Amino acid sequence: MVELRAGVRAAYLVRRRLRLVSNTSWSPATVLPQLQELVGFNDLKQREQRLYLEYDAGKLQLDALLAQLNAARAPLLDNRRQRLRLGWYRYLDANILANSRDSSSSCCSQSPLRHR
Repeated sequence: MVELRAGVRAAYLVRRRLRLVSNTSWSPATVLPQLQELVGFNDLKQREQRLYLEYDAGKLQLDALLAQLNAARAPLLDNRRQRLRLGWYRYLDANILANSRDSSSSCCSQSPLRHR
């Protein structure tokens, strides 16, 4: 079971994988204090050349996290596959945000579980 920080809802928790440029000495510890101040942020991990972000997509969007990473000069890979993945993540985040705010339907207010 994943430990959740205060303000993070398990129903809207998503995990996003971002690739880093190889052979860099960048450390996630440089940006972690700024990310922890954001409401909805849960965790940041680095394994090899990948960053794993966990956040509540009903409260926080990927672009806010990317802005913090860019401000900390995170060496994110910029290729066609990464841009496609970021576009897909933005699309899913927008849907999860809309579903989290809409309480009119009881059957469709959950996040899409198969795309986490």
